[in-house]
Amino acid sequence: MAETDLEKLTDFMVSGLDRTAFVVNAQLDGLSHEDCLLQLPFRGNCANWVLGHIISSRSSMIQRITGESYWDDDVNSLYKFNSEPITDGENALHLDQLLEHLQNSAEALKSAIQGASHEQLETIWNEERQSSVLDFLLFMTWHEGYHAGQFEYLRQLAGKNDKVI
Repeated sequence: MAETDLEKLTDFMVSGLDRTAFVVNAQLDGLSHEDCLLQLPFRGNCANWVLGHIISSRSSMIQRITGESYWDDDVNSLYKFNSEPITDGENALHLDQLLEHLQNSAEALKSAIQGASHEQLETIWNEERQSSVLDFLLFMTWHEGYHAGQFEYLRQLAGKNDKVI
């Protein structure tokens, strides 16, 4: 891939982190920690889990680039793919902590993406699929947007009868 194309893709990913932050912060504005623990009446998960899952996914992205995880395994295990639903606040991180981690993980991920070499991004990480690190990052950027959209409905579940975005 040409260097300028790669720069456009990394710029797109970095700006996507800012868009996600805007959406998440707008949708969670005015909600309490308890509001974010409310469960949907059908298969799904609460806002606390969705927010933690976005951060957990960012941790995977950072790890794929740098070899280091943003979150330790204990916290990550609460929010990673296929983890159990968060049904009470006993083990969950508080909303304020999660929002702080959202910001901090964005900065760490932006730094990792912007500091990655062309060779790092083109490295095949999944031999079976012939998927590169860049392929993984682009998928995860889409994945983050998918989950950010869930907050609109989770906000309404918390009793807000409004339209934020």
